[in-house]
Amino acid sequence: DEPFGDPILIPTYFLSRVASRDVKVVLTGEGADEGQMGYIHQESLSVALALGKALPSALLRSIRRLVPGIPVSLLDRAFHYPSSMGLSGRGRLGELIGSLKSPGKAYQVFTSLFTAEERDRLYGPILKAGKTQAEEEYHGPLQARLDRSRAPLDEIYRHDLKHWLPDNILNKQDRMTMASSVEGRVPFLDHRIVEFEAALPRHLKIRMGRGKRLLRTLYHRRYSIRGRDRMKKKAFFMPLDGAFAPSFRALAGVYL
Repeated sequence: DEPFGDPILIPTYFLSRVASRDVKVVLTGEGADEGQMGYIHQESLSVALALGKALPSALLRSIRRLVPGIPVSLLDRAFHYPSSMGLSGRGRLGELIGSLKSPGKAYQVFTSLFTAEERDRLYGPILKAGKTQAEEEYHGPLQARLDRSRAPLDEIYRHDLKHWLPDNILNKQDRMTMASSVEGRVPFLDHRIVEFEAALPRHLKIRMGRGKRLLRTLYHRRYSIRGRDRMKKKAFFMPLDGAFAPSFRALAGVYL
């Protein structure tokens, strides 16, 4: 029952509450991205790591120096995420480019909420001690494993299936559906589908930075989805920019 900080919990909870008015079991899409490399970090890293391998270090350093001068609006077009990366995201992109010679570091830069400098400023003595332990027992070995791998993207795929899927994705779905007395079932995680996907070569899961290749092909060829010709699929997303600022300031003012 430890706290869970992903804001997508909020719309998931309210959606589950609405569903509970009519049904007690729902089918959900969890596992589709994880099984076929459909997450933005997997898609982006598939391109970025290829560039990092092909380009010399001096050129990567030059590109990194150029990033602060690129308008955020232009950079947003390169990432199909529903929110803008903002100035902090632009800074993180520069850090990512600077780490592309190390797949393990690049993966952790892309998937970490805070930078190393931000963690140093935020953590007190106890958490800093825990950070040291985490570096020794988890982050360091993970980086070394990805750096040694001949196919780091495949290693990332296996890591996400083992950790990101059960510890994050399924965790929050199960909490929010059960809180609304709804049972969420995950057909994409039928063991036969997962085993089939895991055995596929990478190019059948992701190609040219676009994941879920087989699933997209199947749906386009066999299914007609109303409205597909008028609007694209959108991410299930919880915008936080400006959403809680007045309430948070009022709450913080009570204690400061």
